[in-house]
Amino acid sequence: MRKNANDLKYLVDRFGDDIVLSGNMDVVFLTKATPEEIRRETEEMLKVGSAKGKFVAACNTSPQDYIPEENYLAMVETIKNFNPIKR
Repeated sequence: MRKNANDLKYLVDRFGDDIVLSGNMDVVFLTKATPEEIRRETEEMLKVGSAKGKFVAACNTSPQDYIPEENYLAMVETIKNFNPIKR
């Protein structure tokens, strides 16, 4: 599934020393993917986004009520349990 979020690696490489990046989880992906796919994608987003230590994980737009609750919670739980030191 093609995501409509930004190229996070490019943004981290280009601006990660100067600004705090926020977002990058595509809400359409959250709507259509399985909870397991969302966990994997969230983990990857966190690894890439936090590479320079300045990242706030979130949706690329405001989360909407059409996102299945189990999908949104899969993202939230993955964020809560992420430990960059273990990676």
